[in-house]
Amino acid sequence: EHIKLQQWQHIHEGPIHVPSHQTPFTNPEDFFEALQEVITRDIIPDGFGLTPEEWEAGQYPIFETIRVGRRQPNQLEVSLAGETWYNWACLWCQALFCLTYFIENGLL
Repeated sequence: EHIKLQQWQHIHEGPIHVPSHQTPFTNPEDFFEALQEVITRDIIPDGFGLTPEEWEAGQYPIFETIRVGRRQPNQLEVSLAGETWYNWACLWCQALFCLTYFIENGLL
């Protein structure tokens, strides 16, 4: 309650609608089967910065620079340790690739 009283002046928005927790898929197994096929075939989609052709000097970047702040933006270097983040990035992009396919083909 104390925090609420301190912060009330900073809150200008009404409540937001919480999206449904239901799956958007008619049959979720279709999506997971497609994703498993993409993973098994080691398909790395283009356009996500994950292929050697997209890397500067053909090497996976060891860090990414992002801008933070609004008035005086600073640059923050974020480590992209290959042994950790590359595999997660690949999986995330493979899932996004499959999801995009399902959406574009009306399979949801």
